[in-house]
Amino acid sequence: MQRPQRAAQVVALVVIGVCSLAEPALAQDCPELLGQWSGDGVLRVTGAGAYAYASNETMFMVADVSGPAAPDLVGQLDLGGELQDMTAANGHVFVAIGEMWVIDVSEPTSPQIVGTFDSYMANCVAVSGQYAYLGEGFGVHGLLVVDVSTPSAPEQVGSVDFLGDAIAYAVAVSEHHAFVTWMNFFGSPAAGLTVIDVSTPSAPSAVGSLALPGESADSVALYRGYAYVGGGILGVHVVDVTNPAAPVAVGVVAMSGYAGPVSVSGGYLWVADYYGGVRVMDLKDPEAPVEVGYYDPPEFLNDVHVAGELAFAANLEAGLLVFETCELPVFADGFESGNTSAWSATAP
Repeated sequence: MQRPQRAAQVVALVVIGVCSLAEPALAQDCPELLGQWSGDGVLRVTGAGAYAYASNETMFMVADVSGPAAPDLVGQLDLGGELQDMTAANGHVFVAIGEMWVIDVSEPTSPQIVGTFDSYMANCVAVSGQYAYLGEGFGVHGLLVVDVSTPSAPEQVGSVDFLGDAIAYAVAVSEHHAFVTWMNFFGSPAAGLTVIDVSTPSAPSAVGSLALPGESADSVALYRGYAYVGGGILGVHVVDVTNPAAPVAVGVVAMSGYAGPVSVSGGYLWVADYYGGVRVMDLKDPEAPVEVGYYDPPEFLNDVHVAGELAFAANLEAGLLVFETCELPVFADGFESGNTSAWSATAP
């Protein structure tokens, strides 16, 4: 079920003739590569504070990025299984690996599993406040809500089964709603987005759903009432979710490669475009993202995550890549360019 392998198969079938670059190609000032750790190939990445957390197929790795020009591997942990997803929150890293594992990273040189939660097939995870939200692939075809206020003893408090034969592939949470992307390999529609009301954690309920064109929906990021879904060959789906009960597809942003994981920060959408590298899109018009730059390393770009002032990318050959995040130009009155309404974000 590993996403990079699926992407590689798509590349082999659809993109014969695309050349891997011998040297990375950099466009414009955003994104700006600060440094890289060229260790083992990296498939997944997340981060928080002065640390990035990366993994290959089975090894969890901690990199000190306080000096971003020279990321330093400081700790690792053999998981012994295929990691599907992970997120950093509350001083821990939560890993979807069929089950959910909670890794204590308070001592970066010695990460330790301190809690586990059994499930049929936890495929994706997001954390908001004291709850973890697990997208399931089998057993419960939907979403589990798990109380992680005590990391050593995660406890399920609610669940909702809404996927039928589909498999949850990504989850993001904003206030009282969880947004779950899914794919169905045995039926139609093949991919989509479902919105779950989680205002009562013990009784989550599906309130809105949208089928998406194509066969991929394996990532989701949220920004100002819009969901951005990595749609594979088609590109990035833009979905208006201002009314959670009635999500509306408003467009698709074409990519040069295969739109996979996405992350949003500071008015920019970062896309792991697999064989197209890291693509950065300006969201000043949320319905019509505009590419402002890219970085194209050799081999596949598997994952991307923005945390604070840094963005991290996972690459099979170049390892962990560290970028400076992009910032929208700011007018003298303190409003972001491209949005001078009273609702625009102000500079700190």
